[in-house]
Amino acid sequence: MRVALDITPMLGPRTGIGTYTAHLAVGVLATLGADDLVPVALGRQPVAGLAAHGLEGTRVVRRGIPARILHRLWQRVPFPTAETLVGRVDVWHATNYVAPPTRRAGVVLTVHDLTYLRHPQFVSASTAAYRRLVPAAIARGAVVCTDSRAVAAEVIQEYAVPADRVHVARLGVDPVWFDEPEPAAGGFQVPTEPYLLALGTLEPRKNLAVLLEAYRLAERAGRPLPTLVLAGAPGWGPPLELAGLPAQRVRVTGHLPFAAVHALVHGAGAMVFPSLYEGFGLPPLEALASGTPVLASDLPVTREVLGEQAAYLPDPTSPEGVLDALTETLAAPVGTPESRRAHARGFRWEDCVNATLAAYRHAAEDR
Repeated sequence: MRVALDITPMLGPRTGIGTYTAHLAVGVLATLGADDLVPVALGRQPVAGLAAHGLEGTRVVRRGIPARILHRLWQRVPFPTAETLVGRVDVWHATNYVAPPTRRAGVVLTVHDLTYLRHPQFVSASTAAYRRLVPAAIARGAVVCTDSRAVAAEVIQEYAVPADRVHVARLGVDPVWFDEPEPAAGGFQVPTEPYLLALGTLEPRKNLAVLLEAYRLAERAGRPLPTLVLAGAPGWGPPLELAGLPAQRVRVTGHLPFAAVHALVHGAGAMVFPSLYEGFGLPPLEALASGTPVLASDLPVTREVLGEQAAYLPDPTSPEGVLDALTETLAAPVGTPESRRAHARGFRWEDCVNATLAAYRHAAEDR
């Protein structure tokens, strides 16, 4: 079985989807071998350094056409096909929502979440195009992978996909999260004072404006909270408004190297994850692996992933409720470092890879 794997999400600053793609690529390579894995990079971002990601021995097929142009083409015409881009393959794995048309190859389509349908106000114009591209791939017979049972249920309901064509390949935790971080922290100075951490791309769906309003309420009430560190690459949407907060109460770091993120997660008094919608929630799971307490929005997927080892926000849109929950979490965090790590150990990348390989076999048999 020869598989084309879209590794484009691995390029550039690493996001959750990039982390997923990188771990998947290494696992699939270990199973199929370099002769039967065809890593495909779309666009013009450099692909140097893939050996450091465990892809040594493979030959990356580079297509310099920007993904956004291909997406526009595929909304109008069935060209270029997967075979035009990479030659003969049995399966094309679209790791990030969008699959090319094919002549004979089967398609596996990973749908990480349905933000573009559930909360269209929280997506960019390019992501809004998934409203047409995802159902088009499903109509052409794609086998679907999701990161969680919660999203699988949404896909089945929204697109009337037979349940046996949807494979849940839940994400894993890299073993490094269970280890102590390196003292250098990648050159980043981790706060020496107590702090709370929100980690992820800075975009409206992450609901950070409400978190900041909870911090303002705390200041006005004379019950200030620990320093808040907002770590993540800038996304889209309006800039965060920090007015009304003392200097240094909130630190916005931008994108950080992994060593710094590792140290921040391990050192935090708690990770705060007030997102309004998610397909999985890898940062809070990695926080549990680090032994760090977690306060997360009460969503079906966060309940699925974090279980009884996190505290939950009943209403993440209420600054008062967020403030109360923050105070309770700091006073009496849920779980212990040992119980949090034990829970996180149940999420393994090997299981994600095996579930995805089953989807490949399904797609190949359907050709």
